[in-house]
Amino acid sequence: MTMQNSYDVDKQVFLEFYGKLEANLTVKLMIFAQGDRNRPLTYILPTEVANPDLAKLVQRHWEEEYRHLVVGRDIRPEAIETGQIHLQSCKNSADRLKAAFNNWLESSNFRLIRDQLLKYLHEKDRIRILIQSDDRTVQQLPWSAWQLLDEYSKATVTLSTLEVKSLGVQQSSQRLRILAILGASENIKTSVDQKLLEDLRSQSVDVEILNQPSRAQISDQLWEASWTVIVFAGHGATENGQGVLYLNDKHDKLSLNDIWYGLRKAVQSGLQLAIFNSCDGLGLLARNLKEDACIPQMLVMRDLVPDVVAQYCLEYILKALAQGIPIDRAVQIAQERLHDSLDDPKKYPAYITWLPVLWQHPYVSPFQIAISPPPKPRKRRFTRRQLLQATGLIATSTIAAFFLRTPTAHFLNQKGHDAYRENQLLAAQHYFWLAAVLKHDYAEPRYNIGWLLDAQWGRTELAEQWYEEAAFLGFPEAIAQYVRLRLLTPTLSDADYSSLIKLTQRCIEQEPLAGTQASCLKNLGWIRFQQGQSLKAQEPLQAALQLREDDSPHTHCLLAEVFEALDQPKLAIPHWQATLEQSRESIHEQMSCIYQAEQKLEALEN
Repeated sequence: MTMQNSYDVDKQVFLEFYGKLEANLTVKLMIFAQGDRNRPLTYILPTEVANPDLAKLVQRHWEEEYRHLVVGRDIRPEAIETGQIHLQSCKNSADRLKAAFNNWLESSNFRLIRDQLLKYLHEKDRIRILIQSDDRTVQQLPWSAWQLLDEYSKATVTLSTLEVKSLGVQQSSQRLRILAILGASENIKTSVDQKLLEDLRSQSVDVEILNQPSRAQISDQLWEASWTVIVFAGHGATENGQGVLYLNDKHDKLSLNDIWYGLRKAVQSGLQLAIFNSCDGLGLLARNLKEDACIPQMLVMRDLVPDVVAQYCLEYILKALAQGIPIDRAVQIAQERLHDSLDDPKKYPAYITWLPVLWQHPYVSPFQIAISPPPKPRKRRFTRRQLLQATGLIATSTIAAFFLRTPTAHFLNQKGHDAYRENQLLAAQHYFWLAAVLKHDYAEPRYNIGWLLDAQWGRTELAEQWYEEAAFLGFPEAIAQYVRLRLLTPTLSDADYSSLIKLTQRCIEQEPLAGTQASCLKNLGWIRFQQGQSLKAQEPLQAALQLREDDSPHTHCLLAEVFEALDQPKLAIPHWQATLEQSRESIHEQMSCIYQAEQKLEALEN
């Protein structure tokens, strides 16, 4: 695994905004082909586009609507403040901002720019759009919600600046080195961020973790070692226009000014990306933009961010980067996955996909990890005698395999279990795969592969395929897990629900072990709840808890939601409490439940 500095792109679009949105704002357009900055395809001279009403709407949404709503990673150690929850009001404000933003871009002032974009950009182009502005209000606009982007699925949007110095020559390394800084964690769970980062460690990736360090400890790391990526997770804020990070629960603060010389050295030594998984990160850009310590690429949160959103966002970005996806596309994927996972205006602030923002040096290609392909096997020539011997061996083995494939498959499946107990996960997966290939109707190894992909590696898309094979072979545990993953899909049709109900009833009818039967009953209640049938959902959920009450956080969460939907909030309280007591952050649906339970119980206390 190495760093990759090149990034194939068909078109680069630069929108340069000078001035402030509320007054005297002008915009200039340049479009380049394949990253060639010397010969623009088109050029539009600065055009006046100021919009004071839109500027007021931006400020009103983020400061008056959104900030009264969010709790989580935004809570500052010095003064914990919570506001009255107004989810619908926040959504209405976000809808107005989105509409006004797109109306602005569709206005006559942007007509020439829009015409040139439509002329030179094509649907299948890989497009990189840089919004260059030093105005905080322009940076606060929801650029990912630009309706024009719906026509270009391969377009990414990042922030940049108008004036920036060249980075010069950076040292490069064949190893990916990550410095992770876990800051103040009061009332948030940075342990989730820590686990995500620790899981990246490998023969080609170094991860150094500083847990609630002092300023001196961070400075030492910047001066004494070389880093490719820096990740900060914890509390953050913007004070007097400058970004501030809270290092520890002793309330020690850090701004980029404080470690400016160390950052300059880090950039010269190969620092390419900084991820600030903390609140109100746009202020961190203020110092970074025009100095020779400029970090080439920075991911920040546009405003206050709920803890669960911050955790999911980091997970999605790290997974995408590990697959060799460039950082700008990785951020786009994270936004899309946040939309599918958490963008529910009944539970979370509207348009949480607007929160992650990538800032990029205009002369630097998006950071990307190049995944080294496996070495090609060496070709070997065989003699005629060796080929005859091999043919005989294959024929004999085929005949033996016909009679021995069932016991052999069971033997390989057991070897997989043995390897798993020894924490040899890849070997376990290999044994399970061999067992599945050897016996096409053997459900258990297929379920085992799905479980490894799901529980150990978070590869839910692949896991679902293996669960599905085992489920349709009638394996109850696989049915429970397959239905669970399907129910996490954002949009299911009536036909989908009907199929899942039949599968779930098949599981229940087999009377499996209590834990599996409880999972299938929970899934049945989950289906009914998603269908809007709260009364029908209540019975299977309560039956599931009778079978397994001590370790059923998601069942408690669903039953609490059912009681809330039935306008029986008092009955929901013990289930919200059980949700918090039993949930684990590492499980997708339970993280969402934790956030809901905290919101509901806190509202009751207030």
